[in-house]
Amino acid sequence: MTMIKSRHGAGVTSVGGVTFKGIDKPGMGWVSTLALTAYAGRMNRLAVAVPGSVRQADGTYALDLTAQRDAATVDFESGGQNYVMNVSASAQEDGWGAGDYYMLERDPGDASIIVEPGRNHRKWYASNSPDAWTKDSIAAAESISPNAVSDNWLIANPFYGGSEEQPLLASLAVSAWRQAQLGTTTSNWILYERGYDYGGLDATPQRRAQGESPLHPMLIGSWGTGPRPRGLSVFNSAWCPSHLVIRDISFDAIGSLFMWNWLITDCDNIKGDAAERRGEFGAQSQQSGEGFTGYRVDVTDVSLTSPKDGMLTWGENPHKQRLGGSYWNNVHGLLLEEVIWDHNGWADGYDPTGAGGANTPQPPSQFSHNVYSSTHNSDQIYDHVISARAASQGLQTRSGAQFVDSLLLDNNIAGNDGGGNTTDYTIQGPRGNFSLHLGNVITSAGWRVAPDIGAINWGMDIFSKMPSLVDVIVIHCANPDDPDEVALKVNPGSSFRSLGPYNAGKDEGYFDNAIVYRWKEDFRTEGLDPAVLDRTTIQRHAADLLGQPTATIADYMTYIRGVPLSQRRAAIDATLNYFRAPCAANLDQSYVKRVNAVECVFTPDDRGEGFRWDNRLNWSTGDRPGSVPGDSVNLYGNRVKFGRFTTEVDSIAFGGGLLEVTSGKLTALAHADAANLGIRECGQYVAPAGSDGSIAARGGRLTFAGAASGDLAVSGMAEVLLGPDYAVGANQTLRIDGGRCFIGWDGTGNASLTVAGTLDFRATPILCFGEYAFNARFRKEWPLVGGTSGFTGKVDSLRWGRRNNAVFWDVAVRDMQGRPEIGEKAAATSPRFGDDKVWTPYVLDVRPSEIGTIAPFRKSGDDPAPTVAATVVLEAGSTVTVDSQGLAPGSYDLIVADSITDNGATLPAGVSIMGGNVLRLTVA
Repeated sequence: MTMIKSRHGAGVTSVGGVTFKGIDKPGMGWVSTLALTAYAGRMNRLAVAVPGSVRQADGTYALDLTAQRDAATVDFESGGQNYVMNVSASAQEDGWGAGDYYMLERDPGDASIIVEPGRNHRKWYASNSPDAWTKDSIAAAESISPNAVSDNWLIANPFYGGSEEQPLLASLAVSAWRQAQLGTTTSNWILYERGYDYGGLDATPQRRAQGESPLHPMLIGSWGTGPRPRGLSVFNSAWCPSHLVIRDISFDAIGSLFMWNWLITDCDNIKGDAAERRGEFGAQSQQSGEGFTGYRVDVTDVSLTSPKDGMLTWGENPHKQRLGGSYWNNVHGLLLEEVIWDHNGWADGYDPTGAGGANTPQPPSQFSHNVYSSTHNSDQIYDHVISARAASQGLQTRSGAQFVDSLLLDNNIAGNDGGGNTTDYTIQGPRGNFSLHLGNVITSAGWRVAPDIGAINWGMDIFSKMPSLVDVIVIHCANPDDPDEVALKVNPGSSFRSLGPYNAGKDEGYFDNAIVYRWKEDFRTEGLDPAVLDRTTIQRHAADLLGQPTATIADYMTYIRGVPLSQRRAAIDATLNYFRAPCAANLDQSYVKRVNAVECVFTPDDRGEGFRWDNRLNWSTGDRPGSVPGDSVNLYGNRVKFGRFTTEVDSIAFGGGLLEVTSGKLTALAHADAANLGIRECGQYVAPAGSDGSIAARGGRLTFAGAASGDLAVSGMAEVLLGPDYAVGANQTLRIDGGRCFIGWDGTGNASLTVAGTLDFRATPILCFGEYAFNARFRKEWPLVGGTSGFTGKVDSLRWGRRNNAVFWDVAVRDMQGRPEIGEKAAATSPRFGDDKVWTPYVLDVRPSEIGTIAPFRKSGDDPAPTVAATVVLEAGSTVTVDSQGLAPGSYDLIVADSITDNGATLPAGVSIMGGNVLRLTVA
């Protein structure tokens, strides 16, 4: 590193992106100082060690400032050298999205979603078949009045609707399914027979219905053979159902004004074939929704059949006639993966003058889009999606997002990236997330004209701050093989409007190597063969796929919509790679599929968020570990968040780093060193034999596949399977907070728990809040502070209930200090970066605390009762501690096993071993 000397800061010089200057210090004379620049809200890669940074495999240092918003100046000394680091304020208020999504385990074969029944589970089989049970047929069979066949009667008589052989009429089944959700949490499934149209049946869950847990959601699905069930509507108004999977249906509409953890998979809309069947798919939360996932969903051909609101023609007020594929507002954790939006907001054969009226095709307008994501969403990702032939925009995303390996095809505007800005972003400012555009292809301008149409020939309009564009290709506004189209599509708009260098005077991206060819101006095509690029068109690609020399964009979309869902990701990759091949020399990444297993080293990439496992930029291999069986992982001391996928790796080396698992499932066959793990929400982690270290399971599931030991904290709605032989060492602690988690053993065989350290059981107080005091944004780990009493604690879990026709939330509070007062306001502050909201619900009641139990349990409601023989040994010198605050008088089983042996443990007052197999707490 060359040192450039100057006095009093004069002649500041930049070398390799690092600025050097000199200063005078009293009594010391001239001292050289190295000045570094870093960015709040982002991962920073620096050439020198900075306090809090992590040394990387390449010798550089990663400084994670993703949780910081404000500017700062840091002076420090290292190795005799003085440094000043100037941290600029986060250019986007919300920084990077957290990467927290609602995604369950996927089948290793076809990547379909695996939905696990819980322990409060029942399946309801529904049908519109004439053979389905009705009130009259049940009454005749049971010799009772039809009026006696109520929801509660059906709940008490599971023969009816309990199997494919005995389905209930759909309207009866959905009513009873809803009734069974009252006052409890269930993982009940309602399955509609394929091959029937349910005529707009409202399939929405009960008000405030809640699945048992994120791992054991409610399910709306199908059974039987034939086409998917048609005509089901799942759209609620401020009902806030939570933990819900919708699978394998053709829907009228899916959406929610309040929601928490919805996963919609293997579904399609009914293609707008009637005015009342609009086929929309989305979520609008008036205050906040959390966790909305669309996976392998088709939203296509949505349009109106006639003008609305008394309009006689389409051209009278296009804004009132707006209609699109999906709308998102106030949703946090929005995952759209392998979703296809196509041909929404308009219909073929429309009158471009807008003169058409009732029963004529709807023309496009600038107000109708395939996707409209408002300014108030956060933590969005669009991965392997296709958005094609929109009325206006393919992906209108005003709040910043990650756009990964996606195809934007034949849209009037490919989309926009507003970073949380409104149209007048100079007033509102960049309020949303940073954006990453990675590996996307934009081709063909829609050029559809109609009254009030707006732009017809733009690429992506990017006006977020510091976006990264990595390996994005914008190619062929017009098909070069079609002279008429070339003649029509003259003077196209910018490939990247509002972004420099594509537009003079505009800010440039944080990183940008986008290739633009034949779209207004060419960029970064040096060294590429124009003759080959001219032959690289979506029409030629479709011709190759279909064996039809005259194939069109419509033909391509018909093909891709018909690809089996298990092959969709590969088919999208094939199309993207078709366009990448002639551009390979100018791309940053290699898109040749790796075939050999290697060590995948986590290397935070500052072009993206720098902490997500699912972002291939962060890996030395350029792809995700587990892409090849036998891969191993080295976290290299970094904080890494795993999510979304179901992955197995041979081994993980932590190097002192932290691995968080918040969704999907990760299996490690070995740990190379001490683990440092956090499991939350619906994440699943399978730890190998020999595992040791520190693990906190606040949700999801932790499974020990063999003998293991270590510090272990369990709380919330977590499930922990201790495996065949778990040991709590002499200086280790197994801590259990609350009574809503499951910890113990399942299945058959033998298992043991040996305690040489500390078993720590802690009761969690339960605070009762009113129905509307919390919405979906009030989540685990939020800090609570009493407005009058000053009590403090953290939200550990939420569960809804119903008493005397009143709906309420029971909230378990971890680490509570102080005593809440009934009637006081409790300030609940969001810890989300960039979220300044403070909610102040009233404490309606303080209910008795709950405490946990170590015992056998069923992992899945369909599993048989466990018969495992569990042995617990409390070694000499071990300690059992209990925090029983708030427990009602009575007896509480802390451990239930086949045998418990006390070799000299210290037990607190009120705790004793009963019958040789139960460790029991008695509260007087």
